Amino acid sequence: MTTQLQKKQKLKHAVQNNLYMLRMIHEICPKLVPLSFLVSFAGFFMWAFSTIVFTQYIFGSADMDKTFSEVLLFLMVYAALNLVTDLLQGWFYQRYRPMHEPEIYYKMHLKLFEKANNADVGCFENAEYFDSYTKAANEAAQRAMSVVHNCSTAVSALLSFLYVTYVMFTINVFIGLTAFIPIINHLFISTRVKKLEYDRKMEQIPHERRQAYTDRVFYLQQYAKELRLTGVSDVLQQEFNHSTSAIIRIIRSYQKRLALLTGLRNVFCFQLLFEGSWFIGLILVMITKTISVSDFAVIVNAAVSMSWMMTDFSEALSGIFEDALYTENLKTFLNYQSNIPEDWDGLDVPEQVQTLELRDVSFHYQGSDRDVVRHLNLTLSAGQIISLVGNNGSGKSTLVKLIMRLYDPTGGVILFNGVDIRKFNLKQYRSLIGATFQNFQIFSLSVSDNVTMGNQTYAHLSDPAADALRQSGAYGRICQLPDNMQTTLTKEFDDEGVNLSIGEAQKVAIARAFAKRACILLLDEPSSALDPIAEHTMFENFYKLCKGCCGPPKLSLFISHRLSSATVADCVYLMQNGEIIESGTHAQLLAQNGVYTEMFRRQAEHYVLGGDVHAAQ
Repeated sequence: MTTQLQKKQKLKHAVQNNLYMLRMIHEICPKLVPLSFLVSFAGFFMWAFSTIVFTQYIFGSADMDKTFSEVLLFLMVYAALNLVTDLLQGWFYQRYRPMHEPEIYYKMHLKLFEKANNADVGCFENAEYFDSYTKAANEAAQRAMSVVHNCSTAVSALLSFLYVTYVMFTINVFIGLTAFIPIINHLFISTRVKKLEYDRKMEQIPHERRQAYTDRVFYLQQYAKELRLTGVSDVLQQEFNHSTSAIIRIIRSYQKRLALLTGLRNVFCFQLLFEGSWFIGLILVMITKTISVSDFAVIVNAAVSMSWMMTDFSEALSGIFEDALYTENLKTFLNYQSNIPEDWDGLDVPEQVQTLELRDVSFHYQGSDRDVVRHLNLTLSAGQIISLVGNNGSGKSTLVKLIMRLYDPTGGVILFNGVDIRKFNLKQYRSLIGATFQNFQIFSLSVSDNVTMGNQTYAHLSDPAADALRQSGAYGRICQLPDNMQTTLTKEFDDEGVNLSIGEAQKVAIARAFAKRACILLLDEPSSALDPIAEHTMFENFYKLCKGCCGPPKLSLFISHRLSSATVADCVYLMQNGEIIESGTHAQLLAQNGVYTEMFRRQAEHYVLGGDVHAAQ
């Protein structure tokens, strides 16, 4: 009883998932689905017509006293129908469908991109999420066309098969019964084969993803130096070998079962039907003489057609179940609900910016009980420069993510002008923030686009990218590039592109924060790759911007483990193990002679030679 219920649920699940995909395709390209069914039905109709009507008419024309003219006319009509069907199929498969497949690929991937862009940041640190996205992205467009093909083929093949089977029953009951033996075997065996193939592919995906990672490392520019100067290439190749070996083991574990099932399917679905129909037909036409020669010809022809029609139907039906499994990956991914929806439509953000307060804020990542940030209290006020310092791993970057609302606190609250930031329209709130990240990225786009990042709010400015690059200290270098602001960065898609040094690239990344004209500035380790002179210039421009020398004063947070940034700050907070352990101005913290003083002394030793460190303070 339970097995029957499971089978019904499985069938219902397969139908629902395929209908889900068909509806999605219909929304993208309304004519594709009905045309696919029409073309498939036309092909199977001509197949059934040739098997039954054509064979009976040609072989029985003498018994029916047909004239040559009548037979010739029939042949001409038959040829015309074949020609129209061939032209229709050629147009659909060689012109119409290839022209619309890219559209389906494009729009389905837009859905995936939008969903991935709306996913919580925590998802990108989850291997299960990556596997889910990989399965959905790799199969989306291909599986869409497979669903259309399998559904149209299954319906058309089944109708044609039922018609041919009906005719076989009208000729002889025993001939008709021979069709059911391979039907049952084919359905059960083919479904099992497809399920095993799906399970095998799902087991391979994590290993294929690791192979793809190794491929990417070996051809991306940012890994080139480490690959050549260290032994990591050997380690990566070993990982690649392990992944390949794992894939081979997985294939071998399924190999015997798949080979056995495929062999059984061929025996039951071809030989039994074909040879059984011939054997019974010969008895009926030669021994019992109960059927005519034309009926015998139909039986022989139908035996072949039924074999292939049943093969097409069962393959399509098995494909429908397989498509349902893959579509489930896509549906699950597209139905994913973010904890922090990007389209959250809350309160409008206030025009005047006053404070950003973190009140008793704690946070731990999903799957961990350890707080990365613990009971943190901090207030940013307009025009005040706050420096957050501490060693790597102290929780500084996590704090930036909380302020940007990439994560929500697991304890406490973040208030903007006294209002919980979770109540604001998310896009409006984030539009207030200009940020430079520690692990910044340079895109294969023009210099200008790398600075403005496609933000349309810059339209009223004459040259926002150039102004921002001047403030970050990168403009002089950009002017030396072949096409200045329109030079493509990286050579990934443009042989004339330019790969900037890490310091130059960081200046471009810093320029994004200057260009945005945001009222909240968050700079996370922005000067890690800058030389002291460039760092000093950037600090000066940052100071002027935050204090309101170039417009309204900003809420600003400067995060660094290098304490040189703290000397220009109005208030310094020292983080350690997710907590603020010291706070005050640079001078006040030095006077405390605590952890901050010790950190400053250790860093100063790298710059001061042979003298009292305090003299440099």
